Amino acid sequence: MGDRQGKGLPASDVYVWETNDTHTFEKVGVIHPAGGSFTFTFDPESLYSLTKTTGQGKGNAMPPPVRGFPLPYGDNFDQIALNHSPKYLADQDGAFEARACAGRSGRCLEQVISAKPIPWGPLPDPFTMAGDTAWADYSVAADIRFLSTSPAVLLGRIDSADVFQDDKARWPSGYVFLISPDGSWRLFSAKFKQPPVDLGNGLVRLDCTQWHHAELRFHGTRIEGLLDGNSLISVDDSSHAHGMFALGTEWEQTQFDNLSVFAY
Repeated sequence: MGDRQGKGLPASDVYVWETNDTHTFEKVGVIHPAGGSFTFTFDPESLYSLTKTTGQGKGNAMPPPVRGFPLPYGDNFDQIALNHSPKYLADQDGAFEARACAGRSGRCLEQVISAKPIPWGPLPDPFTMAGDTAWADYSVAADIRFLSTSPAVLLGRIDSADVFQDDKARWPSGYVFLISPDGSWRLFSAKFKQPPVDLGNGLVRLDCTQWHHAELRFHGTRIEGLLDGNSLISVDDSSHAHGMFALGTEWEQTQFDNLSVFAY
């Protein structure tokens, strides 16, 4: 490539920076214009920056060492700014934000989207997740408060949240413990492109205007679901051996508080 410098431009050196499969913003040459023009041979499939300034360089900041997600982990959401998301939880659908708690002081985590979007791809029910894919034996627990007809859901041993594997997926691949405001509950295993496998279901007396405490435990092949300290189900299943945790609901408001995850 050749270039003729316009009138008034200083005949100074031109520095060439390149980005491609083998270089990331690296200085690869210095051009010395002669007679107000220069030539340079560019590589294919590369991006270039040509400049007469100096002092540029790539950043040299190093990321911290890799380490696992902390266990135990907990959050009462009181330190989260209103209408903001917690530090570690990652919304996969819906929007989980800190809001004033219903029926108690402090702040809680609330799913705030009440109109189901029109999807351009898979649209699972709202859930927000965190944790470590290597976690196996642990408990995830939270206080739950119903603000609508949507359920409160605890999920664990999520071994894949790539819902694009299944355009009809409602949940990630893992165990799902679902409690509805009418007291009905269900524990099932979800896998992409397979129907959910029910592990148990039932009905308990429940005041949906009050806070309740739900917990989902994993130890080996044993999975246990509890509500207000009472075991609703304890069953063996080996569909999911390890994975992350999540809180979930459907497309109306539900609140969570005092999230706690610990080795079990």
